[in-house]
Amino acid sequence: MTEQQTWVLIRGLMRDKRHWQAFADNLLAAGFRVELIDLPGNGDRVADTSPWDIQDYADFVADEMLRRKVGKCRILAISMGAMVAMTLAGKNDTEAGRQKGFQLEGLLLLNSSAADLSPWYQRFRLQALLRALCSRVKGEGIQWREATILALTSLAHAKDKSLCRFWSQLALEAKTTLANGLRQIVASARFRSPAKLWVPATIVYGCDDHLVSPKCSVRLAAKYRQKPIPFCRCGHDVALDRPELLLELVQRLSRQTP
Repeated sequence: MTEQQTWVLIRGLMRDKRHWQAFADNLLAAGFRVELIDLPGNGDRVADTSPWDIQDYADFVADEMLRRKVGKCRILAISMGAMVAMTLAGKNDTEAGRQKGFQLEGLLLLNSSAADLSPWYQRFRLQALLRALCSRVKGEGIQWREATILALTSLAHAKDKSLCRFWSQLALEAKTTLANGLRQIVASARFRSPAKLWVPATIVYGCDDHLVSPKCSVRLAAKYRQKPIPFCRCGHDVALDRPELLLELVQRLSRQTP
């Protein structure tokens, strides 16, 4: 890299920047500037009211990028966060970037979906949720919600009690409320993919994603005339299950000219 490149990281439903685990640190160690943005209702913004519409989250992220003077950047986002990223990139260059004080150069989208491309039962797999409820780890210091989310979103760490205790501690410090969680679910359920993305998009799916069917990412990629990238032995939380592979992809994309 001839200059330090900026990656903006956005998580999904009821998750925040703390759930990137060590991946953000790995990006920093690789020489990137990293900006971690929590969506309203999550993490640092846990006291905020979550909007009902993805557009409002996108407007929040745009304002936050302006406040931080991000400049040129690429966005790495997962699930609902990827919906926010697509909404930002669905406007033309003036609307989505330069007028706001930043310039998007590309998107890396992980395990996302859209209501106009995939049926609800592929976008949120209820059967997998029931299995996760039944198979979640249990123990002292482990919250049932965090155990269920881990079982649902990770293939490699579904039974990791130590990680689940850590996530449970994070929830004690800043936990998304039920009301905000429901607002985020509604916003995600209503999301429709933009007619066009004005920046290049790379679309990744975990072959073993139990939460969102890989078919959803395949359809997104087809709409934007991209070839989706499968990550084998990987669940919904790509940065948790295959961090080394994801870092390699980020580095490869960063070498490409927008």
